[in-house]
Amino acid sequence: MQNKHKRKTKNDLQTKSKRLKEEMKETSMEQKNIKDGQLQVREKLRAIEMEYKLLQEETMLVIQRSALTQLRLALMLNIVKARDEGDFSKAAQITQLLREIIARDNMQQQKCRNE
Repeated sequence: MQNKHKRKTKNDLQTKSKRLKEEMKETSMEQKNIKDGQLQVREKLRAIEMEYKLLQEETMLVIQRSALTQLRLALMLNIVKARDEGDFSKAAQITQLLREIIARDNMQQQKCRNE
């Protein structure tokens, strides 16, 4: 009877041992999946951060372009007013200033394209 009891206990221990090993395997796989998921999240976060920086740079460029466009329009309006008033000297000065601004802007654009 004791042998029977010992065999049963041994079988119970083996069964428990197998179950524990299976649970450990499952836990190990879950941990691996979690680690893989974390890596994917990190990669996505890096991509989002890079995109954010690019968007910031593009936004700054749009703001600068907008300000430059407003300046050009203001100068053009002053040229028209000066001509209407018959002040051709002033119109010539403003026109020269506008040309310089446009030339400087064109050089900066080409510099950016070459980089």
